[in-house]
Amino acid sequence: MNRKSVIATLKSVCTDQFLEAKAVDGSTLKYVPVFERPYDSEMMGITENGFWCLANKGRIWELKNVESGHFFYLLLYTPLKEIVDIIKKGLLRLDLPEKLIITFPFDELVLSAITSTSHWCHLALKWVEEGYPLTDEMRLYLCNNDKQSKLWLKWQKDRLSDVLGL
Repeated sequence: MNRKSVIATLKSVCTDQFLEAKAVDGSTLKYVPVFERPYDSEMMGITENGFWCLANKGRIWELKNVESGHFFYLLLYTPLKEIVDIIKKGLLRLDLPEKLIITFPFDELVLSAITSTSHWCHLALKWVEEGYPLTDEMRLYLCNNDKQSKLWLKWQKDRLSDVLGL
């Protein structure tokens, strides 16, 4: 689903479920609350712009890129499967298609955490141990941007082995 189809789906299915909150720049954003974040019960949702967001006490932050991933870090305290289940239940409760979960910024969250402090990196790597697939960008960062490191070369061989007949 691209951003346009997310926006269209929200507008057609959740017409009366939008809430308003103030963004950092002072503008007002509308969003549909999807689930409460474990540990602090802050609301996670999708804005009218099609971005996933965190809403708290009338304020809202959109996760548009890796740099804003820190707003979602507390999700890493909860096992990956549990987060996936929570998101799916929230979408189901709103009568939104389950496939909308693919638009959740998992990659941005994990990459942001991996490149952050050792605490958040450790929690992100727990998700990886639980089955979250690393992107090449994440792997390269973990190899100190060294495409000649043994770990990078192993990952590349694993990824390309069928194509290269190795």
